[in-house]
Amino acid sequence: MMVHACSYSPGYGKESDVRASVAYTQRINREWVKRTYAGFLTDDEFEQILDNGKDLYFYADDLRERLPRYAEYREEREREEFEEMQRYFAEQDAA
Repeated sequence: MMVHACSYSPGYGKESDVRASVAYTQRINREWVKRTYAGFLTDDEFEQILDNGKDLYFYADDLRERLPRYAEYREEREREEFEEMQRYFAEQDAA
């Protein structure tokens, strides 16, 4: 398995348009990578991908070690999000 940040061509146009496109794509990419791989990658690995443009390669042994922890992390996040929704709707009903 390989994990990497997005690759793209910022396109053509005025310098300010290219800068805006890069800023937008950088934000979207960072948010997507962090949301997708949270619980799987370490903080150092996020930095390697997002700040240094490194491709990370994982072998079967790596996945056997990491995927159970990733699944636990995702289950916990889903549970927290569900509880947050329940609190929100309870507050709406009380108002």
